[in-house]
Amino acid sequence: MGRMTLRLAGATTALLVWLAWPAAAQQVTRIENGDTIVVDGVGKVRLIGIRSVDESPLGMSPNQRPPARQDPPSPTSLPPTAVSGGIKMKPNRPSRDFLTSMLLGRTVKLQRDPLVGEKDRLAYVFLENGTLVNAEMLRQGVARGDFSREFAHEQEFKRIEADAHQAGTGVWAIAPK
Repeated sequence: MGRMTLRLAGATTALLVWLAWPAAAQQVTRIENGDTIVVDGVGKVRLIGIRSVDESPLGMSPNQRPPARQDPPSPTSLPPTAVSGGIKMKPNRPSRDFLTSMLLGRTVKLQRDPLVGEKDRLAYVFLENGTLVNAEMLRQGVARGDFSREFAHEQEFKRIEADAHQAGTGVWAIAPK
């Protein structure tokens, strides 16, 4: 029984340390992408419940029209291309741009979620004024919810995303015709 009590006490202590990670506010040194930041003293941190809506700089799309067929193919003809692509000089990156303007060089507090655990360094990111950045991204329509795993603020995030969708905010805006 003594061994089990020690294990339970050790697990409780580990949980309290884990939930407090990191207790002190720290500076954001880099925006890795639309849902990942780099925090001084911590490293890469992914925002819980957020999925970036940024475009890739490499654009791949199916061909609009198949190449003209030659029968029989000439010896120098190339096989038909199934996918074409290119490099976008200015890809649309609303998630990354939002994080850059809101967090880069600023002091934040990180909070882990007890339902998620330490997997993938996922955290809630708070500004010094108490703003929860993860939720604000959904509210502004610069990210979508990532509900692939259970987390404590899941229902709140679903409601915020639904409100942004209903209001036509950010990525939910109707494109002009």
